[in-house]
Amino acid sequence: MRFFTWPARIFASWFVAVLAESYIQAAATARIKEQKAFYGVIATSLALLSRESLFARRMHWGLKYPFEN
Repeated sequence: MRFFTWPARIFASWFVAVLAESYIQAAATARIKEQKAFYGVIATSLALLSRESLFARRMHWGLKYPFEN
């Protein structure tokens, strides 16, 4: 049964990373400040769940996020 757990973890991590990246793009293209904050919070929480996310790597290296002004 343990054999099936690692593919599920990889898929879940990849899925969360893709979802977080889509919210980053939504935050970057949002025009209203409240929308940017809303999408930014969702993207941050999703990215923290995934090690594969570019956003998580940006947080690790302290780079600027695309939705910051």
